[in-house]
Amino acid sequence: MQGKLCDVTLRCMVVPEINSEDEPGPSELEQKKDQKGKEETAHADESSVQFLRPYQPQARATDILCHANVLCARSPYFESCLDGEWSEAKIKTVEIVLANDQAVQNMKLLIKLSYSGSYIYDEEELLDRSTRIRLAFWGYAFEMHECVSECLGSLEDGLTPENACNTLQDVPEELHELEALTGSFEKAIGFIVDMLERLAQWDPRRGAQA
Repeated sequence: MQGKLCDVTLRCMVVPEINSEDEPGPSELEQKKDQKGKEETAHADESSVQFLRPYQPQARATDILCHANVLCARSPYFESCLDGEWSEAKIKTVEIVLANDQAVQNMKLLIKLSYSGSYIYDEEELLDRSTRIRLAFWGYAFEMHECVSECLGSLEDGLTPENACNTLQDVPEELHELEALTGSFEKAIGFIVDMLERLAQWDPRRGAQA
């Protein structure tokens, strides 16, 4: 990220799921309740009462440093956060809650893509097909329309009869009506239709085309 110093922090918050091993065991207060009834629990000390509070795993924060002009130019969503009366605009920090660490990596790739504008770098493929489909969905969620168009439009590159069905299946339904996907879908459907026509002409009794 060249140019002026980054002036915006994109803070990705991940709250870990609670595993059975992580959950605290029976509290002292709960044991007293089972043994001596409700009357004694009413006189339990404050330290015991704290055991009844719901267990809250510690959220993890990952900061992605960005430039406000890039985010605002790429995404109306981030523009509304950073160019208004919201608290994010004042502290220059946009906090988003994500499901897991993989989602954080997706966000990092999406921001990287918003800077480069292309999944191709130095004539080498930077993002594989499944990653581009995933980032198109993420870009759609955060209104990064140019990133969505780049990812979906590039699916036509390298499309083959072998991966045509997977491409149609892997693209989320929310993206099916986007114009950027039209060329890739038409090409994939063409491969599938051609394959079905050849199969319809096959005569299994002769082991050759009729």
